[in-house]
This record gives sequence, C-alpha cells and structure tokens, in this order.
Amino acid sequence: MADDPTVSDSGAAVAKDPELTRGEFLTKASVAAGGLMGLLVAGPPVAMMLAPAFEHEDFKPIDAGPISQFTEGKFVKVVLEPGKGEPDAYVRKRVAYIRKNPDGFKDKFTGESGDAARYTAISNHCAHLGCPVQNTGNTFVCPCHGGAYDGEGRRTAGPPVRPLDRFVVEERGDHLWVIGEHSLTNKGDKAHKNIVSNQPWTVGPGQHAGDVEGVLYPVHP
Repeated sequence: MADDPTVSDSGAAVAKDPELTRGEFLTKASVAAGGLMGLLVAGPPVAMMLAPAFEHEDFKPIDAGPISQFTEGKFVKVVLEPGKGEPDAYVRKRVAYIRKNPDGFKDKFTGESGDAARYTAISNHCAHLGCPVQNTGNTFVCPCHGGAYDGEGRRTAGPPVRPLDRFVVEERGDHLWVIGEHSLTNKGDKAHKNIVSNQPWTVGPGQHAGDVEGVLYPVHP
C-alpha cells in the first residue's frame, strides 16, 4: 500500500496529476505562441503611443521683445513664437503676461526674491482645461468656466486645480528672453518631474501638481 503513489502514508487517497496529452500540449503551445506574436505586433504601437507621456521636450529660448516695453507693476501681454520661421511655428504660439517688478520685490506666493523675482511671467493657459485666461488689471479670469486667479496666478475661484504656470525669463542685452516654463503647486512650489528630480516640470491642464492627487492622476500624454 505504501508503494502506491496514489495513497499517502496515512492511507488517504492523493490525486494523481493527469498526463499531458499530445493534443493538449499542442493547444497550449499554440496559445503561448499566439500571445507572443500578439505582443510583438501590438508592443511597438503601444510603446509609441505612451512614449510622449514620459518624454519632455527641451525648452528653446524665445525672444519676448525689448525690455523697454515692460512697465513696472503692470502686466504686458506678449505673444511667444517658438521656432519662428519654421512651417509649424504658428501652432506653437503661446501667450505670456509679463510684469516687471520693483527693486527689492519678493513674490509672496513663490517666495522668490532678487533676480529670480525681477519679472513675473505667467502663462495664459488656464489650469482647468487650457482655455486662454484674460488679464483684468491685477487678476486673471478664464471665460470658459469661470476660473479665477490673483495677480500672482494663484487660484482664487472656479474649477482649476492649481495655479497658472510660470515662465522663467532673463535679460539678454536690451531684450527679455523666456528660457523655461514650469507648473506650480498650490503652495507656490515648483512642480518637478518626479520625487527624486530637481528638474522643473509642466503638467497638463486639469492635472494636479505636487500633491496626492497628482500621484494618482492617470498618465497624461
């Protein structure tokens, strides 16, 4: 009895693994081969579709015009034309509201001061769905869904989930150049690519930045 592989030492019956027939083996092998072929066929297109979500194009400096056009304490609307002269340049146009700040100015929202706070440059893309906001003196209003922001781009009302994005500018000779862009958290901190990177980052309309919701938000291509 003890030599019977279908019976345990205690005498209880033990199920015997059925032998794999030739037909069953061929069926499983065919399914595995089909799955592999499907992966090989579908993999590249899926990778190409998702790749933009993990890439970030380097920001190319843009001439925002002569410094003389910027008035201290007042926002000036500037149309930015990255890749000017290229065939698709018109679809890349952006609008920035740029304000020259007085000497000794400290941004009460971001905490920046000195050269970093010499200018305040705010994107006109609403942080809700990307509609163009309008400057109304020292506030910004989105005509699409009623999003409202104060003079530093901080959300004050409506559906936007975060502040307006900021441009980074610097003086080069007698012209002002836009050299970067980043999103802000609701605390005024710069958004970053990830928790271990110090690279400033922009997130899409409707996406949170620097909070739990931002981590849980689906990948945005």
